[in-house]
Amino acid sequence: MLLEVEDETRDFITIYKKDFPSKKAGRPKEYRPQPEYPSPLNNLNGPYRKCLNTQRQNDALTLNEQTEDPQHALNRIRKKYPHLKEFLSEVVPDEDLIEREENQLKQTVYQMDYSKGDYSPRAKTYGKWKDIRLAEDWIISETTQRNSYRNPWKIATEDLIRLKKAKKPPDNLVPNRKEREILRIRTGDSEYDATIAATGNRVVKECLFGPPLPIEPQIYTKGPDSPPSECSEILADKKFVLPSNII
Repeated sequence: MLLEVEDETRDFITIYKKDFPSKKAGRPKEYRPQPEYPSPLNNLNGPYRKCLNTQRQNDALTLNEQTEDPQHALNRIRKKYPHLKEFLSEVVPDEDLIEREENQLKQTVYQMDYSKGDYSPRAKTYGKWKDIRLAEDWIISETTQRNSYRNPWKIATEDLIRLKKAKKPPDNLVPNRKEREILRIRTGDSEYDATIAATGNRVVKECLFGPPLPIEPQIYTKGPDSPPSECSEILADKKFVLPSNII
């Protein structure tokens, strides 16, 4: 059955399919780098090569290894892009400065900052670092660390330096008299002792409700018709046997 009317097909299409129609797209082609780079004819053709060498470096290289003269390249850029004349200088930077920066990139932090050998280009320019002997009366300025330092052996008290003899630890079984005296101190009567206990004590002493009844001992005799006690019922439930029954 072919449905050509849109009103008839709308009941069979979901809202998602109606609002987001399907799009056909081809699978992208897999990208792979070139297996080999072309043979470098000069420094500008190979990968990871420097664009320009200094004039001093070009003079030391063969013709095939030389690059464009830096001054010619700078003039060409200034002529091709006139708006960059405000930012580009007319003369190339100092070659000694460039070589010094390149040499610093090849050195480690130890060679640059701590070593006194010929590693640093500073040594080639200004010579090696030499130890200088100062005069006897030379005053060396104190740093914040030295000025604020306090020798612990000088500021420590005698109790910290001198070793103390070991003493016998206190015995916790001996009663402490001071503690007993503190516990004997009364802070006052409580509400019960001050009101309820005082009233009850007066009733007992003055016999406000008459003389007390005589105390008669209650003698319990077990007979054949006497009901069992609560203890015997509990023992019966636990299935315990009394020693009297065993004997």
